[in-house]
Amino acid sequence: LEEWTSDRRAAVQSANLPLAGDCNSPPAQKVLMIGIDGLRAAAAAMLPLPNLRRLARMGTSSYWAHVQADAATVSGPGWASMFTGVEASKHQIDGNGDLTDISPDYPTVFKLVKDTYPQKKIAASVSWHPLIDNIIDHQDPNALDARYKAPNDEAMAEQARQWILSNDFDFIFVDFDDCDGTGHSSGFDGYQLPYRAAVQKTDGLVGELLDAVVSVSSGEEWLIVLTSDHGGYGTGHGPQDEYNLRIPFIVASNSPRVNIGQMPVEDPGSQLDVLPTIMHFFGSVTSCKDASYRFRIEKPDGKKKWRDCKFIAKRATATRCTWTGVSAMCPKTCGTCDICIDSSSRMK
Repeated sequence: LEEWTSDRRAAVQSANLPLAGDCNSPPAQKVLMIGIDGLRAAAAAMLPLPNLRRLARMGTSSYWAHVQADAATVSGPGWASMFTGVEASKHQIDGNGDLTDISPDYPTVFKLVKDTYPQKKIAASVSWHPLIDNIIDHQDPNALDARYKAPNDEAMAEQARQWILSNDFDFIFVDFDDCDGTGHSSGFDGYQLPYRAAVQKTDGLVGELLDAVVSVSSGEEWLIVLTSDHGGYGTGHGPQDEYNLRIPFIVASNSPRVNIGQMPVEDPGSQLDVLPTIMHFFGSVTSCKDASYRFRIEKPDGKKKWRDCKFIAKRATATRCTWTGVSAMCPKTCGTCDICIDSSSRMK
């Protein structure tokens, strides 16, 4: 089974992304973060979406992932939890009218990457402009090196595609908005033509971005993370029910550090996983081998416990780490600095 799984990874990745370099010549690392506003999990799972399936075959996936659990299932707290990796009670955004309340204590993934790796170039192309105006730039106007507030999803995706082809950026974020808009006007129902058409159109635009990545990625290590801010039911969202709380979550890569297959049923992932997933990816270019650390895991129900986590082993790309004054990955000298509690290498 292990050999078959390995062969499957090689075949899938060779067909989609050129394999990255090895430990002797660490590859450049690039991230594409895809957010699809209002993409209901059921629609993402059942509709014929060749590009989402293409991404899923290149990594690990779930169509039963969690959104944040502290606030209404609306865009503000959903995007903020995706960006910061914490619940709304911490980042302080609990609706769409208080986006500028974002707490300075919990940096967005864009600010955290920029503060940790100042040389990395970060760009964001969005259809919902408040993501840049009221969250990302409001918290730190220097986090982004380039930004584009698009009039529609097609223009937004085209700008991101050009950024990918330019090879100038290390981290690109895109925000699709049509699925949410169509859901509000016609219903968040994959069996109904308007919403189905919006989801399929978005899948096609995702495919254009993936094609661009394939064309420039030779010798590079790419991470592609795709998820949503909330689900939907009828023509709205907001209640804490399964229609709104569940979203798709896909982590794809040409790196052997990302697992192939579905996420475990008992741990289907969360939008809070996006930040630690990206930080793990950027923080481990020199590892190239197993290294056992212990991370504090924040479960979706809010309970916390210690559990072992392999740095480059199964599920390492979807852990919920509690970051307390840590701006980079846990150092290799575990137990010898004030970040670790003791010699067991447990992070505070």
